[in-house]
Amino acid sequence: MRRRLGAALVLVTALVLTACSPASRFDDDADGVTTVTLRLWDTQVAAAYRRSFDAFSAANPDIRVELVQVPFKDYFTSLPLDVASGTATDIYWVNSSNFGALADAGRLIDIGSALADQRAGWVPAAADQYSRGGTLWGVPAVTDGRIALFYNKDLVRAAGVDPTTLRWDPTDPARDTLLPAARRLTADATGRTADQPGFDPRTVRRYGFNAARDLQAIYVNFLASAGGRLQAPDETFDLATPAGEQAFGYLVNMIDTERVAPSAADTNQNPDFSRDQFLRGRIALFQSGTYNLANIAEGATFDWGIAPMVEGPRGRSAWCRASWPPATPTARGVRRSCGCCAGWDRRRVPPRSATAAPGCPR
Repeated sequence: MRRRLGAALVLVTALVLTACSPASRFDDDADGVTTVTLRLWDTQVAAAYRRSFDAFSAANPDIRVELVQVPFKDYFTSLPLDVASGTATDIYWVNSSNFGALADAGRLIDIGSALADQRAGWVPAAADQYSRGGTLWGVPAVTDGRIALFYNKDLVRAAGVDPTTLRWDPTDPARDTLLPAARRLTADATGRTADQPGFDPRTVRRYGFNAARDLQAIYVNFLASAGGRLQAPDETFDLATPAGEQAFGYLVNMIDTERVAPSAADTNQNPDFSRDQFLRGRIALFQSGTYNLANIAEGATFDWGIAPMVEGPRGRSAWCRASWPPATPTARGVRRSCGCCAGWDRRRVPPRSATAAPGCPR
């Protein structure tokens, strides 16, 4: 179900159960162990899941779980093809943008019924995103938590920028602190910043902010903090509004006119471009979520910090993602494995790996 944005919307990555996989997949192996397959896109979470499923298999020796990792850029291109051909994994991650078509096509299991005894402990806002036609189609395995602003301490200190007080506001330039800060943090090959005479936007070696095409960390948050919404109650997009023009106009201005954010040519086809540039010290302010916390903690070679996400004309409004899985109705071990995703070791994995928060904390 697509929903109007409120002050905070949890976007859950759901585990869904395949409703029509080949029956032969569930034959016991020679050793009497049933193998269940799970597909996901996140490297950090895959490592955390591996540890959790190892413990699960130790407690359930008749079930083996195999992980299949597919890069996000290819994930939702290949998934429908795999599902249609009957070669999809038993359980797979989906997001709220892609689960509807699978549910409508009868490809998923009614999780609300299959795991009814576990549902009481799941985050309601996460479960709502994977409910359609009154049926719950996914298990809220993990949520991404809140969006935040990662910053390079040395760069913001040198520029005299306080990352905790940044605000964008095209209606009141006197209150807009994000654009002036981004100008001071953006530098060309000679070291001139974007607020200085002689700045050459053709030779930028460091950008101030990541105004990239990022639905979760940038687009929806800017839109909601201007008082807008992504979709109308009839599920049509609702972007051609004064709030939408403010939000997207501001972002485009940062990229194309002010040149304080990387170009669309760099970021549109590579969703990790901004993160990688931040880790190289070539972006000073990086708005992202907990899904990048481990990457930054492990990859940054400089002192960095975390501040609240950038404020907008209507305050701060975050969109946070959660993840879920599906399974076949007859597969022995699949439901138990899916239940593991929602309950096994949930307070430690993946939170201890700094990848996400549990979608079913109770």
